[in-house]
Amino acid sequence: MRTLRVIGLDADGRSVVCEDAERGQQFRVPADEQLRAAARGDLSRLGQIEIELESQLRPKEIQARIRAGATVEQVAAAAGVPAQRVERYAHPVLLERSRAAQMAQGGHPLRPDGPAVETLLQVVASAFTVRSQDLDSAQWDAWRGEDGRWVVQLRWRTGRSDNRAHWRFQPGAHGGTITALDDHAADLVDPDPTRPLRTVAPVARLAPAVEQPELGEPEPVTASTTSEPRTADAGPQTAEPQTAEPQTAEPPRGHRGRPRMPSWEDVLLGVRSQRG
Repeated sequence: MRTLRVIGLDADGRSVVCEDAERGQQFRVPADEQLRAAARGDLSRLGQIEIELESQLRPKEIQARIRAGATVEQVAAAAGVPAQRVERYAHPVLLERSRAAQMAQGGHPLRPDGPAVETLLQVVASAFTVRSQDLDSAQWDAWRGEDGRWVVQLRWRTGRSDNRAHWRFQPGAHGGTITALDDHAADLVDPDPTRPLRTVAPVARLAPAVEQPELGEPEPVTASTTSEPRTADAGPQTAEPQTAEPQTAEPPRGHRGRPRMPSWEDVLLGVRSQRG
């Protein structure tokens, strides 16, 4: 690398003229913001200018995307620069998001009867305990929504299911307020934590199907022997005996066909007196 020394400004005043002392060659360097930042030793400004020159996003746009919930990797891919160059601008915004998520845990969930006495963290911890879930493995995050207000997210896994709950956080006195934005969030701050996160409708029990007989070849119909009409010289026919239906015993009747009423003697002694 050759060493150059500054001779002065170009005639237009927009470039700095440098010279190679060994070979006598002269060079012109634009007197732009990047050169001025280098002369001041402002490394932060140099990195910002480098991103502006190499990427499609300005540093303010990068921070705006990070503040809106994007990750460093997503912004780096959109800007077309390595993630390391985005991290220097994303770092203060990520700290801001982390702080908002921590403050939101101290907010009070809004319910139909007003703000809850417990904080969001206390309500969620109680719900996780009842449902035998591990809150320590869950992840809190926050970002600015399209309306400029904070959106808080809790992300956790149950088996193979990736669950996410979102609330709107409004900072204020006594920790601020929390409003559920989806079903998971509403279930977690519900006063009845024993209700499952996802309800499954009962399945109607079906009756066993009746087996239908298989259709085979139709059986031949055998003609039954029918009785021919009796003729005059036909012999006597024997009638089939008929079974007499049992008759219900009727109570004894007295004179004039009326049922005979039992006497006191019958009732008390259990015997019927002999009457002439």
